[in-house]
Parts: sequence; C-alpha cells; structure tokens
Amino acid sequence: MFHRLLGEMGGADYDGSVRPRARGSTRDEKVARFKAQQKCAEEIKIITGKLQRRGRMDVPPEDVFEGGDAESLIRSLATQQLKKCATQCIDELISMNQEVRHDAWLAKWAVARGQCESKNSFSLPFALRPHSSKCSK
Repeated sequence: MFHRLLGEMGGADYDGSVRPRARGSTRDEKVARFKAQQKCAEEIKIITGKLQRRGRMDVPPEDVFEGGDAESLIRSLATQQLKKCATQCIDELISMNQEVRHDAWLAKWAVARGQCESKNSFSLPFALRPHSSKCSK
C-alpha cells in the first residue's frame, strides 16, 4: 500500500517544476487509511493492556500469558506503532504534495497574468493574499 501511494504522489523536480501524479487520492483511499489508523490504535490499546496486566500480576517476562511472552508483545506493540505512524506520514505527504501543486499553479497563474516580474519574484495577487484582521489607518 505504501509503495503504491508514494509512487503515485509525483513530486518536484530539481528545476522546481512539478510532476503531476498518476491519479488523485480518492475518498476510498482516505477512508482506508483512516480505518487502518483506527485499527492500529485499537491493537495498540489491546497490547498495552496485556503488558499492563502482566506487570500487575507479576508474570515473569519469559512466561507465556495471554497469547505470548513479554518480548513478543513488545515487538507486536512496536510493529503496530510503526504501522500507525507510517499511515499518518502518508497522509501528511499527500497533503503536502497537494499544497505544492496548488502553489505551483498559483505561481504559473500569477506569471501568466503579468503580476510578477519573473518566476523567482512571486507574490500572491491582492485578492488571494491573507487579509489582516487589524485595520491600518
């Protein structure tokens, strides 16, 4: 799942131009990533609970209790935490990629309208600039 998402994201070339990605992040993909994060969070809670019960009951680390010894539970916990973090990173990468593509589009738009002297001196058109809540008199 992660390699496919990274391959489709595209990115910026060294000259600053933006490559379009193969296809957009669909709603179904977002829902699948959210469900994967929720599943990992639930597994993390279950494994953490098992480790806490082992501690309260003074079970030796090498004894099998509730599906495994302490080492296997710790490995499972680390694996689930990594899966959750990886899914969150993919979401952030997709979001940043969309922002970069949008900013590149704004820069091309501004250059095409003649509102910038060159590609290197980009400023947003007045209508798209963030407005201050304070009035200057």
